[in-house]
Amino acid sequence: MAVSVPAVEPLKRVKRGGPLQKAWYRFTRRRWAVAGLIFIVFEIVLSLCAPLLVDAKILIYPYYNDYSATYQPPSAQHIFGTDEFGRDVFSRVIYGAQISYAVGVGSQLLVTVIGLAIGSLAGLIGGWVDFLVMRIIDVLSSVPMLLLYILMMIALGGSLINIILAMSITGWIGVARLVRGQVLSLKQTDYVRAARAMGASTNQIVMSHMVRNSMTPIIISAALGVPGSMFGEAGLSFLGLGIAPPTPSWGQMIGTYQTFINAWPWLVIFPALVLAVTMLAWILLGDGLRDALDPNIRV
Repeated sequence: MAVSVPAVEPLKRVKRGGPLQKAWYRFTRRRWAVAGLIFIVFEIVLSLCAPLLVDAKILIYPYYNDYSATYQPPSAQHIFGTDEFGRDVFSRVIYGAQISYAVGVGSQLLVTVIGLAIGSLAGLIGGWVDFLVMRIIDVLSSVPMLLLYILMMIALGGSLINIILAMSITGWIGVARLVRGQVLSLKQTDYVRAARAMGASTNQIVMSHMVRNSMTPIIISAALGVPGSMFGEAGLSFLGLGIAPPTPSWGQMIGTYQTFINAWPWLVIFPALVLAVTMLAWILLGDGLRDALDPNIRV
């Protein structure tokens, strides 16, 4: 007598790979985040290759004055038009990206290093060290950041290094608080207690366990902090406290030509539009990284 065997459904293919591969897969599922990343990479490559494009005659030198072509509207020769000196606005916008990205990325790197060190030590050591650090953070948090930026730029002068320092003097507060909270929760775990019982030093525990397990929120915080630093630099340049002319900067261009918006609107619209799209791209990238690196999301 034949015995019927029930059909067995084929096993579903299980996605394999490490945490980074799974995070990348989740990130690529966010189309807007991928679009933001592509735009950011394109903008960075274009700004870094700008001198080569000028040498190849593809891009007009941003400091070249052509008094026979002043205040020209957008055209095939000048995509974003020209300013009062006949300088190509498109070239100046591209060169201005170098300033914005240098301030945004540079300040966030400095902020991350300072906040990571202070937050890790405060959370791990605790006691009077933690109390002192938190009181310093409370005092600095009560100071209006914009006012502090303005005072620093007036005292130090408008240079790229000074702008990065101004963006970093209080920017580390958020990172330090974030890392401190992560460390306070991580130091209660069994593997940290085991490492301390085996004689591991504070530096070893911080670098091997605390920092490694806190990188996800730190990366997300840095990605979301870049557009804030860019906007801060644009605000200082708009007020005339940032990069000194003739070096191009998005905020400087917007502030210089704001009174000309009715007569020659392209002098303001294009730098403001590029700044807005760049900030949106970084925000989309930060949101995508947050979703991709969230350990609660499963592929």
